[in-house]
Amino acid sequence: MKHLVLGTAGHVDHGKTALVKALTGVDTDRLQEEKQRGITIVLGFAELTLPDGTQMGIVDVPGHERFINNMLAGIGGIDLVMLVIAADEGVMPQTREHFDICRLLNIPLGLTVITKCDLVDDEWLQLVIQDAGQLVAGTFLEPGGIFPVSAKTGQGMAALLEGLTVLGGQVPDRSSEGILRLPVDRIFTMKGFGTVVTGTLVSGSVCNGDTVEILPAGHKARVRGLQVHSRSVERAEAGQRTALNLQGIEREKIERGHTVTVPGLLTPTYMIDARISLLAGVEKSLKQRGMARFHVGATRCMATVVLLDREALHPGEEAYAQIRVRERVVAMGGDRFILRSMSENRTIGGGQILDPLPVKHKRSDTKVIASLQLLEKGEPEEKAGVFLYHSGFKGMDLSDFRCRLPLARGTSKRILQKLQDNGTAFTVSSDTLHLLHRDFYGEIRERMVRVLKEFHQKKPLEPGLPKAELFSRHSGLIDEKLYQAVLSRLGRDDVLCVEENLVRLSEHRVLLKGEEEAAVEKIRALYRNAGMKPPYARSLPEELGLDERLVNDLIRFLTDSNELVRIQGDLFMDAVALKEGKEKVKRFLEKQGEMSVPETREILNITRKFLIPLLEFFDDAGFTARKGDKRVLR
Repeated sequence: MKHLVLGTAGHVDHGKTALVKALTGVDTDRLQEEKQRGITIVLGFAELTLPDGTQMGIVDVPGHERFINNMLAGIGGIDLVMLVIAADEGVMPQTREHFDICRLLNIPLGLTVITKCDLVDDEWLQLVIQDAGQLVAGTFLEPGGIFPVSAKTGQGMAALLEGLTVLGGQVPDRSSEGILRLPVDRIFTMKGFGTVVTGTLVSGSVCNGDTVEILPAGHKARVRGLQVHSRSVERAEAGQRTALNLQGIEREKIERGHTVTVPGLLTPTYMIDARISLLAGVEKSLKQRGMARFHVGATRCMATVVLLDREALHPGEEAYAQIRVRERVVAMGGDRFILRSMSENRTIGGGQILDPLPVKHKRSDTKVIASLQLLEKGEPEEKAGVFLYHSGFKGMDLSDFRCRLPLARGTSKRILQKLQDNGTAFTVSSDTLHLLHRDFYGEIRERMVRVLKEFHQKKPLEPGLPKAELFSRHSGLIDEKLYQAVLSRLGRDDVLCVEENLVRLSEHRVLLKGEEEAAVEKIRALYRNAGMKPPYARSLPEELGLDERLVNDLIRFLTDSNELVRIQGDLFMDAVALKEGKEKVKRFLEKQGEMSVPETREILNITRKFLIPLLEFFDDAGFTARKGDKRVLR
């Protein structure tokens, strides 16, 4: 069964509510004040079953200019609109403003209804029809036609139903595979049930028992009941007017404009990149960093409009802009929005969101406009490339991408995989499809190579830079996960080598110069001749007449090449001598089972000065174990 949402639009007291009642039998004015004053103040809802079986939810909006905010909260997310004009008054100010709003929101289909035809003669009615035709000429409403009706007598109602049926057949089905998004336009409490929210399910689906998140506050709740036009259902899908009974959250924590969605996926934002247009009929230009009231979905807040390619936007013009809002909003690429003036409180323009999670742009950056043009007109793969570039060194994963465009998970995954395949992206994690744009991968690669080159030039006798130190040089740019992924990739590409906790360039080799070779040979011979009675390293500079820094570097070189072994502190021992001593200890313990300190001293022929550190070294290495005042093989 097809589900659509129809919105009304038009001037106050032009018969929108009476028309909805004539179509559905439902009086959408619920409040006593509405009935007393005869005008709609808050959103009203009804359901209409069309002759072809399509279920059409109707959102009846207020027409009075004082309640335009309520109108905007309900008009978002609709599939088609009825522009209502009273025959006895014709086109009025709110008729034009509502019509402008519908065009700015890019509502694709609609028709025009002339109400109260029973109050005028035919000649006057034709003048009103002609006036309405001029208003909608060349717009999305023109193909839908103009329908003169009377809710009181029933005149023209059958033709209107047929017109709605024809239009409904032209509306494509909404996909329920996208992210759940229900902008909240009403919140109330029902005795025995608790908190209830309503809204138009603009994408995705929700089932009874689901856990949901209410953004931007981030509160979690459980759906313990849901209805579509007063009928209890187990599942609601995109395109349906839906009421959710939420468990685990108080009514006071939810406001109109909040969004019910899947936990942990969407991200509220203080900035959006957009293509905006200023209505031709406004009197003032929108200046650089001008203030406006920003409406998206059921949300409204104050905003600063930063024009990216000009100093002022004049009536009838379009431009790229970054809109910086005072309160966090939840939006996705492709969403439409409305801008209203701060002082006159009238609609001045609107547009389309291109990037709901951008970085702050510099107006002098020529790349910004080119990227926004791609986001406006490019294919999904091109848009994904822009989003990935704008994510910088953080990169973007599948969830990040799905936050930006209303696409199904499978479609989003295929798009990101294309970026991998064509070389646009570097893969940080294949599990989550975490990608980094090739430009930022290239910059990280160049930085790492440069740091290692400088290190090798400064310390040529060092085998490599500790991994932790290399990461610390880049920790302000990248996180640990990305660092490890880049290391692995550079290792596979033979750019660098990772050996235990050290990193070096692949071509780096420790090569000694003539004076260094002569010095290392002195040290090597000294330790070889000393056997198991070696000198402490701190004594070598004076003993051999060498520079202290050079001695330290050469000791490290001999240790890294496994010619010397650090026993303790600055006590090193020739590796061959140590191996021979270890074999002597092993033979003795295999025969005797245990060994005392004096026995070890006799076996190795060394003093306690060397013996105690050596025994502790054997224990720490897991070769021996202390048992009382003796040693045994471990």
